[in-house]
Amino acid sequence: QAEIKRARSLLPQAAPWETTASLEGDRVVLALQGAEWFSVFSEGRVVSASFFPYAEGLIANAPTQELHFGKNGFAFMLTPGYKVENEQALPEGGLDGVVVLTQRPPAGGAVKRASFTVNAAIGGVPEGVMDQALTPPAQSMITLSLGAALLFALLGGLLLNLMPCVLPVLSMKALSLVQSAQKHPAEARASGLAYAAGVVLTFLVIAAGLVALRSVGEQIGWGFQLQSPVFVTAMTYLIFMVGLNLSGVFDIGQPLANMGGALVEKSGRGASFFTGVLASLVATPCTAPFMGAAVGYAVFQPSAATFLIFGALGLGMALPYLVLSFTPSAARLLPRPGLWMVRLRQGLAFPMYATAAWLIWVLSQQTNANGVFFALLGLVLLGFAAWVYQASAQAQARGRMIGRASAVLALAAALALLAPLRAGVEQVVAAPETPGENELISEPYSPESLAAYRAQGKAVFVNFTAAWCVTCLVNERLALNTARVSARFAQGDVAYLKGDWTNSDPVITKALARYGRNGVPLYLLYAPGGKGEEDAVVLPQILTPSIVISAIDAL
Repeated sequence: QAEIKRARSLLPQAAPWETTASLEGDRVVLALQGAEWFSVFSEGRVVSASFFPYAEGLIANAPTQELHFGKNGFAFMLTPGYKVENEQALPEGGLDGVVVLTQRPPAGGAVKRASFTVNAAIGGVPEGVMDQALTPPAQSMITLSLGAALLFALLGGLLLNLMPCVLPVLSMKALSLVQSAQKHPAEARASGLAYAAGVVLTFLVIAAGLVALRSVGEQIGWGFQLQSPVFVTAMTYLIFMVGLNLSGVFDIGQPLANMGGALVEKSGRGASFFTGVLASLVATPCTAPFMGAAVGYAVFQPSAATFLIFGALGLGMALPYLVLSFTPSAARLLPRPGLWMVRLRQGLAFPMYATAAWLIWVLSQQTNANGVFFALLGLVLLGFAAWVYQASAQAQARGRMIGRASAVLALAAALALLAPLRAGVEQVVAAPETPGENELISEPYSPESLAAYRAQGKAVFVNFTAAWCVTCLVNERLALNTARVSARFAQGDVAYLKGDWTNSDPVITKALARYGRNGVPLYLLYAPGGKGEEDAVVLPQILTPSIVISAIDAL
C-alpha cells in the first residue's frame, strides 16, 4: 500500500486553474491563471518548467520553451508543430497535456517536482500572465549546495583583492595601517572591524538591489549598477574627489572627516568604514575566480540565501586586512612612518585619476558625446568646488562663507548634470574600428548567428564581456588578442562572437543564466554541428593563451 501510495503521489494532478491556448503570431501561447504563482516565479524558486502535449504535431518538442509570468499566473511560449503550421490554427478541441515544474522550497533545500494535467481551451491570452520573461537557472546550478556557494563566495571575495581595480584603494588602506600599527592594538582592531563592516554592508546593499529588481522582473547580474550611466558618472565624481584630496587640493574639516576626506591622514573608524565602501564599489567591475558560480547561484535563490552569499563575498574581500589588524606581530614587518608616507599619499592620487579616466571611457561606450561632455564638465565643477573651499579656509568669516557657498553651488551644479544622464542620453553605435595587429575580428553575439555558424560546420568561441569589466579587458589584451591565439583561430576556422553587456541586454542575461552565471566574463567554446546552446565548453574566468589554444585543440 505504501508503494502504491507513493507511486500515485507522483502522477500528474489535475490543474486547479483555468488554462487557455492561442496562436499568437509564430508562437503557441499556453496560459495558466493562478495569482499564487507570482511569488514562486518572482523569487526565482522555479528551476525548470516544461509542457508535454498529448497529441503529436501541435508543438515542436526540440526548441526551448520560453516561460513568462505576471500577477495573474504564468504562460509558455511554444514553437508550433507541423500540424499547426500547415493549418495555421490550433484544433478546436484545444491543447491538452502535462505541465511539469521543478522548484525549490521557500527556505531552500532539495528541489521538488510537481506535475499537472491541463486541458487548455482555445482563447486569448489572459491579462497579467506575460508581463515578465523568466530565465530559469541552468541545470548545473541545481547541484550546487548553499554550503558550496558560500565557500565559493568567500574564496571569490578573497581573490578580489588581487584584481587590478581594487589595488589602488587597498594601497591607501595599507598606508593607513602603517600609521595605526604604531598605536594601541585596540585601535588597529577597531579600524579593521570598521573596514570589514564597510565592505560587507556595501555587498549587502548590492544584494538588496539585486533582490528588489529581481522581484519586479528585471534581468540583472553582477555589476548591474555599472550598466547605468548615472552610476558610472557618480563613481567618476567620487574617485576624482578622492584623488584631489590625496593630492592636497583640499582637506575637509573634522566634521566631515568620516566622509572620506581623511582616508589616509586619519586612521579612525569612520575613514576605515568609508574605505571599505569605496573598495567594494571599485571592485564591482571585476570578477574573480569562484565568484561566477556563487553569484549565479545567489541570484536565483530565496532572498535570505542571496544575502548570505553576498555577505560571504564581502567577508572574503575584507579578510586579509581584518587578519592583519588583529595580528600585532604584523606591525614589525611594516616600515616606520616618515616623509615617504607624504610622497606615497600624493602618488596614490594618480591611480585614482587613472580610474576616473577609465570610467569616462566606459561612459563613452554607453552614451554619446553629450554624455561624456556632461561628465567632464561635472569634474571641472568639482575641481573648482575643492579649490575654492580650500582657498577660503583661512579667510575671514565673510570670505569663508562666500567660499563655502561657492563650493556648495558648484557641487550642486555637478550633481545637476546627472539629470540628462538619468533621463537617458541617446546611445550611438560607434563605427567598427580597424582591428589592430593580432586582434581577433568579432561579430555581435546572437542565438541565430551562433546556430548559423555551427550549422556551417564551424567551431564558435563566444566572449561575454563589458566595457566596465576589468577582468574582461585584461583577458582580451593578454590572452585573446595575441599572435598565438589569433593564428589558432584562423587555423581552426573558429568563429568569434562577442556579447557586449556594457548596457543591459536581456538576450545576454538569458544566455549567461543558461550556464548558472549572472555576470561577465563568461567564455564558451562550441563544437561544430550542434544546435542547442547548452553544450558548450566553459573556459575559466582568468584566461591565458595556452588555456584557449588547448580548449580548441580538444575539439
